[in-house]
Amino acid sequence: KALVSALRSWIASQGVRDISVGDLGKFFDAHEAFKLKKWPGGGIKKAVKNSGELLKWYKATAASPAPRIGLGDTAIPSITSTDLCDSLKQWLLSTNRSQVNMSELLKFYECYPQFKNVRFDTETGVLIDKTEGKGSGI
Repeated sequence: KALVSALRSWIASQGVRDISVGDLGKFFDAHEAFKLKKWPGGGIKKAVKNSGELLKWYKATAASPAPRIGLGDTAIPSITSTDLCDSLKQWLLSTNRSQVNMSELLKFYECYPQFKNVRFDTETGVLIDKTEGKGSGI
């Protein structure tokens, strides 16, 4: 789920609707936490195909010799606190750590830019845009 969310956000941030799988190296460079992960049972293709309508897998054609990954028809869902916690856990595991100092979280935000502008609302406990209401980061 975190991979699909990060990949979808990254594709959209490139200003395009789809990318060649050959461009995935740029995604992995920007998201170190996913780079060396061994994805059980099918890798990134399986994650894309199991993403529902969030992402689409396009087979190679004569016009596009490499498969492509495109944005699906479903709007990007709201980021939940579970998404944030799951991504933070994945990042900690990928860096072989069980704890970090607050100052080290910049590295987490570099790997997961979709969380740069979200904070926990101190009144409701939900994630909000950091520019709205009262909130605190992690």
